[in-house]
Amino acid sequence: MKYTNKDIIRSGERKLIRFIAKHLNWNPVRESIRETYQINANGSLEHKSGNIVVHEGDIAYKLDFDLKVNFSVLLDRNGDAIAIRSSQSGDEDPAESPDPAPQPPENARKASEIAEMMSEINKQ
Repeated sequence: MKYTNKDIIRSGERKLIRFIAKHLNWNPVRESIRETYQINANGSLEHKSGNIVVHEGDIAYKLDFDLKVNFSVLLDRNGDAIAIRSSQSGDEDPAESPDPAPQPPENARKASEIAEMMSEINKQ
């Protein structure tokens, strides 16, 4: 014996999920994202979907979001990765951050390479 149409129940579930997402306290959500992933989620977080689930024996609401993340990749002249960082994280630009403990021979080699490049540019 059927008491109601399954589409009515599913529609009500979708409305409940949308209502919960609409009334989230966004500040703690953004703060959790910042603390967990070191990403600033201001203005780049969008609710996509959700579902009613069972978590450890209790009913829970799973909300899915899209988060737009801008990031920078820093490469050396050989194409080797130096750093990858979120430009939203509030960290300083990897290209502008000093090496924690630069090694004098490495600095001398790099300075030599730069001098050679400048010499080649000036010859042209």
